[in-house]
Amino acid sequence: MKGQGISLSVADNGPGLSEGIRRHLFDPFFTTKVDGRHLGLGLPTAMGIVQNHKGHLRFRDNPGGGALFELFFLSLTESSQESAKDLCEAPFRGVEKESKVLVIDDEELVRDFLDDLLQEAGYQTLLAANGKEGLDLFLDQGGQIGAVLLDIKMPVMDGKETFRELHARDPRLPVFLISGYAQNGEVQELLDKGALGFIHKPFRIEEVLTKIGGSHCQANLCSS
Repeated sequence: MKGQGISLSVADNGPGLSEGIRRHLFDPFFTTKVDGRHLGLGLPTAMGIVQNHKGHLRFRDNPGGGALFELFFLSLTESSQESAKDLCEAPFRGVEKESKVLVIDDEELVRDFLDDLLQEAGYQTLLAANGKEGLDLFLDQGGQIGAVLLDIKMPVMDGKETFRELHARDPRLPVFLISGYAQNGEVQELLDKGALGFIHKPFRIEEVLTKIGGSHCQANLCSS
């Protein structure tokens, strides 16, 4: 990889990874855990974050035994710093920080991730494990909800039915669909009916914040 930048290596001295595991290492929801509590989103999420920052993440065998992950980020050029400054100075468009973001997803780790991310960005959050819980929260909160992050595949009440119920009550409510599957006909149908956007899992942090807020910049860039 050419260019000036910074590299970071993380290694262990364990037994390493088999060829079968390597092939799926960065696939969403792939996990070797059998306890049912691990979603297999750690490495795919890390890859998404690294790629979103124009970096590289790769795996190889550790020469001393075990696994070795290497990250590389190019240094910011003057033009990229100016672009970041322009982004930070752009007028805010999107959900007001005083409004609440309703997260509806049946995976607890996904809810917790989005909860932490959105609260760190200054938003208030409401969390629901299925569409019915989400609809109940929406009805209870009245007009305080500024946007919804809605998973497609859920038990009790799936995303399609939930969107229909939300949209019938407030056609102007910004609803962003989220899914670990690629955008398909079901997603496109909801977009055609008024859903505002689609966010693919594993999430890219800046994509989530850009969708919700309309513009976003990292604190370390804005403060530089």
